[in-house]
Amino acid sequence: MPDPAELPVELFNAILDLALQSETQHLCGLALLNRKWYIAMRDRIYHEWAYNGARQSFMTLWKFVRTVHSNAYIAAQGFYPRDGQPQSQLQLLPNEIKLIRNAIHDAGLHDLEESIFESLSRRDRRPLIVILLASVPNLSTLYAHVPPSDPILGTFMKRALEFQTSGRPLCSLSKLKELYLFAEVPPFRTDVGPYIKLDSLWPAFYLPSLRTLSLFDFDPHKAAEYLGHYAAVSHVEHLYLIAHWGTVFTHQDTQALLTRTEALKSLFLYLLEADDLSGVSNSDIWDYLQKHKSSLQTIDIYRNAAFPGDENGLFGPFHELPSLTSLGIQAETIVDEGGLFRLQEALPQTIHSLTLYGNNCTGYAPLPVYRNKFKRY
Repeated sequence: MPDPAELPVELFNAILDLALQSETQHLCGLALLNRKWYIAMRDRIYHEWAYNGARQSFMTLWKFVRTVHSNAYIAAQGFYPRDGQPQSQLQLLPNEIKLIRNAIHDAGLHDLEESIFESLSRRDRRPLIVILLASVPNLSTLYAHVPPSDPILGTFMKRALEFQTSGRPLCSLSKLKELYLFAEVPPFRTDVGPYIKLDSLWPAFYLPSLRTLSLFDFDPHKAAEYLGHYAAVSHVEHLYLIAHWGTVFTHQDTQALLTRTEALKSLFLYLLEADDLSGVSNSDIWDYLQKHKSSLQTIDIYRNAAFPGDENGLFGPFHELPSLTSLGIQAETIVDEGGLFRLQEALPQTIHSLTLYGNNCTGYAPLPVYRNKFKRY
């Protein structure tokens, strides 16, 4: 049988798309057949990379960082490393020390060089992750668990923002469009659950290329102060803010988060408030969203308060948002007990999807109650 790799590249790739599974081990086996098979498999093998710090060793991460610095093609694509056996000490060769030192200077972290090498000697993964992020120029989407505090990551984010706004070519994170950040679970149990703050992450909010930002288990404390470090607007269009339980979204912090962006298209805001704590009202959130009234297409807001609309007030009429097509909301935040607003009048004609959330309390309002409230819909 003739070798399929002898076919024209376009036809060969079409055959591979139909015939191959995506398991990396299978693709690596095919890449060993000959040079043509290797070239055909290369993009499929190296298009993304994943690392689980809780299950994979420090050496796995180190070998990947070393690989991307020795092969520019892989650095531009990604890689699936094999997990290696941990060693008692990380023994860096002279050429590896030079490699890391060059990477530190390229990332603009030369003033932290001593601290980074000390952290690496303790097998601290945090600086190695930063070096990795600075080494992949075409990174467009990033999912990451981050600790509550990471000074090296914060400095790297700040330098990346400075380099990009100054017009420096080939900057780190210059092509990053989507950023999803989760709270890192601590290795031992604590009284406070995992959360993330903006103290070291605020520069990501202003990265010129970023369009989607998601913060899970988010504590907004001092968000207004942190975002005020930079006198510019954010280009984020899709904002996901999932609060850490019991945190308070104050008026100032909420206003900064919602008005520092230039033109939001999607907002997902989940407030997990303690009963004895009070923060921003629904009417305040509505006021902050007026800046984006012509661009907003999706709004999804949930409050776990027992009575999300009584003390927190109502959102304004959503028909004032002409581009809105999808809405997730609690009924009590649209229509009060007296029926001041009717759903038909409150929603624009452009709406395609409507989700009504219940409340996080001892009981939910039965369906007939909602039907009476929205009987004209």
